[in-house]
Amino acid sequence: NFKLFSAEQTLRLGATLARRVLPGDKICLFGDIGVGKTVFVRGFIRHLVGDNNLVISSPTYLIDQVYQVKTFLVHHIDMYRLSGPAEIKVIGFPDAFKKG
Repeated sequence: NFKLFSAEQTLRLGATLARRVLPGDKICLFGDIGVGKTVFVRGFIRHLVGDNNLVISSPTYLIDQVYQVKTFLVHHIDMYRLSGPAEIKVIGFPDAFKKG
């Protein structure tokens, strides 16, 4: 568990973890709406891409936002609107894990 007190700290934590990620790693974030999951992902992906101005938004309506970083893909998946496990297969979530 981490206790962060600002969006800037959350961005930095995302960037710090991005320095250690390898293709195929899976990171799952859990939390209520508005706690900073997308801010964390913003820091994470911006670091991997090398662009601090890259627009990273919540995939709530897209469900799966995909970013090409270095030599692999990062899937930013939001399962909030899914009604149950059956929908996970419908959106192709298992395929995202298979491809790394």
